[in-house]
Amino acid sequence: MSKLTDEISKLYDFKIKDNKVELPQFDFPTHVLERLHWIAEYREMGITYSGALRAVLAEDEQIEADFDLGGIWEPASEEFKQWLNEPYLRSVRQMQIAVALVYGWEDPFEEDFK
Repeated sequence: MSKLTDEISKLYDFKIKDNKVELPQFDFPTHVLERLHWIAEYREMGITYSGALRAVLAEDEQIEADFDLGGIWEPASEEFKQWLNEPYLRSVRQMQIAVALVYGWEDPFEEDFK
């Protein structure tokens, strides 16, 4: 299976187990998890879904001026940019981020971020 096919199939990997929905599991690299955790801090401050998605996917300071939640703007790391912009995978990875923001994500390093 090609990498593109594998990444796309993860998006639609919702399952039912014991009458409960199991969400797709994305194997996000640490730098992606760090970006998700950064924006998750602003949920209680009222950031909208579209604002969170826009901020996470911003690769430069294009929305820094709009990021006026009393928080700190976190520029995307070079590793995040490379992951997001891997040839043929950008739109799929944007969708993976979108799904993670709506449904949450499994984080093997969750204790490190508390």
